[in-house]
Amino acid sequence: MIIGYNKGNSKFSSIINESKNMTNALFERNLMNVSTRAMADLIHYIDYPVDVKDVKTGRYIVNNKAASEVSGLTPEERIGLDVYDIAAINKIKNHALNKLVAADHRVAATSMPTVLKHIFLNKDGIILLDKVIKKPILGQNNQTIAILSCAYNLTPYIKPATLYSLYKTYYPKKQAIQILLRYLNITQFFNIMPTEKELQTLLVMEANLPSSKYVARLMQISPRTVEYYKSRLCQKLHRIDLNQLLMKLRTQAHDDCLEDL
Repeated sequence: MIIGYNKGNSKFSSIINESKNMTNALFERNLMNVSTRAMADLIHYIDYPVDVKDVKTGRYIVNNKAASEVSGLTPEERIGLDVYDIAAINKIKNHALNKLVAADHRVAATSMPTVLKHIFLNKDGIILLDKVIKKPILGQNNQTIAILSCAYNLTPYIKPATLYSLYKTYYPKKQAIQILLRYLNITQFFNIMPTEKELQTLLVMEANLPSSKYVARLMQISPRTVEYYKSRLCQKLHRIDLNQLLMKLRTQAHDDCLEDL
């Protein structure tokens, strides 16, 4: 179960409270000039995730609603935290935290922007793939004093079959199936959850020709077995039939955007 931020949790409340004074000082030290304050104001109105971290501590000093919603916090609650604090608050696994921190260090050391892809779980346990652009904010001595990050959601372009493989790295099979169906917005069409083999058959049919022989060749099973799984899927569906479900899945944009991870 994914547990979100609990305002009554004294441990994490203390993390936030203790960081407020330090964060205010960082803001006063690093972001006092008019142009940077104007940038901070602009960030709050951008509808995709944008944040600014202090380069020395890695703690957030500016962020917007879109950046905070992913972790189940408000922009105010996120101020003063770092990525490890947020992962601890949400009690979720994030396999790529060190990759994010390494990117921050790279920007700080070179004062050059960098781009990376970042896979993580949001507060609801949904896998997201972001393209993250990190740029340095320079102080008067041309040293990096903060790092601006912008994130663009690439998750809609991941093929469902690839998504299912990713979910299995975080969850047991049954839970991975449930969360994938929820993400694809098709849970309501099943009166009984499909098994893994049934789901795999559905996803192969969605991505390729629906011919049982072709699907069987891709799955390395017999055409008769494919027909059996298709029959089982039909029995578990309600409100729409299998062809309608496939049409719904195919209207979602998918591409292969994971090669560089």
